[in-house]
Amino acid sequence: MGRFHYNPKGYPVWNDSGKLVHRTVAQPKKGQVTHHIDGNPKNFRESNLVNMSRSEHAKLHARERRNLQ
Repeated sequence: MGRFHYNPKGYPVWNDSGKLVHRTVAQPKKGQVTHHIDGNPKNFRESNLVNMSRSEHAKLHARERRNLQ
């Protein structure tokens, strides 16, 4: 590992591999996505990341959007 840059969506990406840093830290299983608990893509501390299915992730964000309205 080493240096990283930020992609256009604001997520850190390793320069050498092109992989998303938060996915390297969280190590999701196949078919899972990694969610940032605080919503900050620059915070890739393990304590801020949780792996879940795409379906669970979509439902979580749908609830968040409803709560903002």
